[in-house]
Amino acid sequence: MPGMSSPRVPSTASQVIRLTADSLWHPVLLLNNAAASIGAALGPAGSEKSAGVISASFLKDPNDPAWKDDPAMKEWVSFMDKYYPRGDKTSSAALYGYAAADTLVQVLRQCGDDLSRENIMRQAAALRDYQSPVLLPGIKIASAQRVPEIDIVAGPTYAGDGVPSSQVTVKIRWLQ
Repeated sequence: MPGMSSPRVPSTASQVIRLTADSLWHPVLLLNNAAASIGAALGPAGSEKSAGVISASFLKDPNDPAWKDDPAMKEWVSFMDKYYPRGDKTSSAALYGYAAADTLVQVLRQCGDDLSRENIMRQAAALRDYQSPVLLPGIKIASAQRVPEIDIVAGPTYAGDGVPSSQVTVKIRWLQ
């Protein structure tokens, strides 16, 4: 491996992708979820220069034409039009908020009529194999046995060329 870089925000990621490609240096570039936006990082860097970049995305990208006819993405755009019409529909951060809210709704559904803090925490800890409609196919959310930790089990990861490569587990820890 000739080198490795992992820019963590879209503007930096875009600059790193362009600069390394222009300098003919080809390190392994790893982008976290926040930096892997097509609209904010990969697109501005250029599709040729972004080829081979590895991302750790778990959400459908609102800028990816592959999802333009996806029912869940259409529902999200409709939600944005109704509740946040001035919001940026190309923002993966806005989509993340929608996915987080959708997951919370699932936890509240599991609570039934008991909306006590204890039951909400118990149901959050009992979340198993939940797939928000805006997650990439194969990605499911499952809580750890103890509160407050949630695992996001990523189905396939993609290496910039649309080809699935591996599975990743991301741990999210809540503050009590």
